[in-house]
Amino acid sequence: MAIKSRPGFQMNVERTARSTEKKSVFLDIKPGETKRLRFTPTSNEDGSLFFVSGQHFKLKDEGQARAFACLSVHGEEGQECPGCLLIERSVEVFSEDISKKYKNDHGLSYRWHAQVVPLPKDGEDKPTQSYVIGLSKMTADDVSKIAKMEADNRQPLLTDPDQGQVIQIARNNATGFGTRYKTLPTGLRVSLDTLLPTWEEKFLDTAKAINLRVVTEEKFYKAIQETVGVGVFAQLFPNVKL
Repeated sequence: MAIKSRPGFQMNVERTARSTEKKSVFLDIKPGETKRLRFTPTSNEDGSLFFVSGQHFKLKDEGQARAFACLSVHGEEGQECPGCLLIERSVEVFSEDISKKYKNDHGLSYRWHAQVVPLPKDGEDKPTQSYVIGLSKMTADDVSKIAKMEADNRQPLLTDPDQGQVIQIARNNATGFGTRYKTLPTGLRVSLDTLLPTWEEKFLDTAKAINLRVVTEEKFYKAIQETVGVGVFAQLFPNVKL
């Protein structure tokens, strides 16, 4: 009996799923994952590879948990940050357990951001865009040390468009405070033109891509009030009237 020939091809499930995913400029390294990354030239005018952000997370704004830029870091010079005051006052007003929870949920969190293009794994498509990755201070310091070593040895820097070195970053299986990363130079040098031919057209301004939520002190206090409740807010900030 002859086998009937049918038109079309078998569906590639992973490729189909990627085609419907919401596109994001942010690249995350998940627990247990390893990524090989090609750093692009920096978009910072001062030449620094990283744009450093300071944010307070999980604060509610109209029912949605959001991140707010720390006003001590990104506000006017000398400005106090309600998010930082929340942590300070909670230590004074509440028990150690409660104040620790506030610190874990809403304490100031720094990230070192840079633009990267990931190398595809075997069987994966080439990247179609560049991304912004946010690294911990320790991981960013490891990347900086590799760049310093390259400069000392008069090698092309890891951000060189034509001869930049691929950097490997591996994350352990832990989450939260147990998260650890291992950063290694691979010795593999890949041209950005080969990896992502449109990288110059799709080049990102890292600071703008992060789109920090810098708000007024009043709006920041309102977010804290919505997060902790009116009664708790009054205990923490008796002199703040909204």
